[in-house]
Amino acid sequence: MFEVFVAKLNQKIGKKSYDEAFNSSDSPDWFDYKLNGNPQDPVTEPLISSIYYSVVDTIYPGSDTIMRSYINLPVPMPNGDSIFGIGWVRKEWPSDTLGPNAAFMVNFDGASLPTHSVVHSSKTGLEGWYRWYTSSNGIPFHIYAHIKFYGPPSLFITQCDELGNTYSTLPRDVYLKVTHYEANGYIDSVFLYYSLNGSGIWNVEYSTQPVSGDSIDGYYHFVIPGASVGDTVYYYFKAKNTLGDSTFSGMFNYVIKSGRQGYGLYITDGNADFATDILVNLYKVDVWNVAVDGYPDSSVFAFYTSGKGAGKPVIIWNAWGAREISLYNYGCDYSSFAESVYIKEFLDAGEAGFWFIDQDLGFSLLNVLFQDYGTHEIPQTSWVNSYLGIIKLTDDDTSALSGKDSFRITGDSLDPIVGPLFRGVGLQPKGFLHHYTLGCTPSWVGYFDSLKSDVVVDLISESGYKVSIRRENIGSNGSSKVVLQTGYFSYIYDPSNPFDIDTLAADTFVIAYADYFGLLGADKPGEGLTKTFRIFQPLPSIVSKSTTLRLHLPYKSYINIYATDVAGRVVKEIFRGKMEAGLNAIDWNVNTLVPGTYFIVYHANGASKGVRKVVVIK
Repeated sequence: MFEVFVAKLNQKIGKKSYDEAFNSSDSPDWFDYKLNGNPQDPVTEPLISSIYYSVVDTIYPGSDTIMRSYINLPVPMPNGDSIFGIGWVRKEWPSDTLGPNAAFMVNFDGASLPTHSVVHSSKTGLEGWYRWYTSSNGIPFHIYAHIKFYGPPSLFITQCDELGNTYSTLPRDVYLKVTHYEANGYIDSVFLYYSLNGSGIWNVEYSTQPVSGDSIDGYYHFVIPGASVGDTVYYYFKAKNTLGDSTFSGMFNYVIKSGRQGYGLYITDGNADFATDILVNLYKVDVWNVAVDGYPDSSVFAFYTSGKGAGKPVIIWNAWGAREISLYNYGCDYSSFAESVYIKEFLDAGEAGFWFIDQDLGFSLLNVLFQDYGTHEIPQTSWVNSYLGIIKLTDDDTSALSGKDSFRITGDSLDPIVGPLFRGVGLQPKGFLHHYTLGCTPSWVGYFDSLKSDVVVDLISESGYKVSIRRENIGSNGSSKVVLQTGYFSYIYDPSNPFDIDTLAADTFVIAYADYFGLLGADKPGEGLTKTFRIFQPLPSIVSKSTTLRLHLPYKSYINIYATDVAGRVVKEIFRGKMEAGLNAIDWNVNTLVPGTYFIVYHANGASKGVRKVVVIK
């Protein structure tokens, strides 16, 4: 039996504010104190000052299940900026010392981020934040969350658009939802405040009429004026009711960016370890970092769409985790639709390439049809079926891999796309693409169960799951193509020695698809200039006891040069790193080598480029 309560908290804990202490990243031990007892260092004040409401609920012990007790406050909380703690007290003791852990969810009607009406923070046992507190009479209890009220509980901004960065200089629509919970009164007016470049000058627009709903629960619409490339627009909302109460949203901002002519779009959505380095260094791509820029809007997609913008019609979306591709991520569900609509329009425009990398690929593209996990049939009426060629897929299988699986190249060695991988990656001693650990469990992966006959499978796992596919001649005019992958690949490893890895060789895999989509190299010369990769004969120097190694690169590349003896054993790594386009020279000191015959092996971007023989004479 547990008694659950809501309690007002002191605003200061020692010399720190409660917010500062509670949210500290180093998990401080200031939690240790006594309820209504003598406080312990470094806490100089008791936490609980008064209990506003409590409910008694029974939480039954269970080894596998955490029971939850839900609280709905029957009376409004006091107005102002007081902080409230949510906790429970054990009333009856089981036979063991502490008994099962217990937790609960707190539901304040209408409270939701990203508004400032309510700010909440939770700490869970799984993350190492689970704390037992000892009260003066020996009853342990746990503070699970704290709630801060910035506005009256009678009036809430329950949803609002948090617009991401954009390419558009035109006015932008923004929506919010306001809900009134008091029996008396109703929503009187809603305000939009906006400012340009942190000038401190705030413009205001207001509305008394919702575009949907009513004055108790309604959606409101505003238009933020256009601005110029490079500008930063700040905005927030305010709502008032007829009782004189007001509440505010958080502060939002977005930057007006611009794409570059001839560049493709690379969207990185939380998995920067894969593909980012090789794509950004070697190819002309505009990087859209979701963590910084938010999710791209229609203006961003349009810039890279054939016939609409000056960008290269190539989009690479490197996502991570179960996130649906939906504008609802911006906060308000009014007049929103999936970004997958933009992707379809992008492919329909023609001559387009779309590369999507995500372990939850099915959930991301088709969240309107099913929840995360499981095997799903794709309706024939869906563009995911007709364009991408997917008939059935499994999203996020938690037991598909052993955690040590690798992904093997399949298909034809004469294939113009993956054929070079057979001659480069596939025939190297380190011949298997190892998968990037997925999620919290290394056995997770999605895969394609059933595909249309013209879909090409490029990678399978050791267990036989199809994890990388491509399809051509798609879209309304039949000239676009896609690559879809449910796994991440960060290095090549030798199955007989999995600790012997080669990260550069895995870059060859990324380059194969980047070239397939026709992305321009950042340092590749134009047509009519040489595109030859050439290795010159070593030039020995008697005076300096060194040998000059020269090579000509058609474009910036990752180079690995090492020397082996006649038995094939590596005796010296001469160079590993990035070289610029053009003629490059390296001086190699051979003074430490014993006389004999050696072979210098050259690799560029993970692919073997040639061998030169040298003889050391002393």
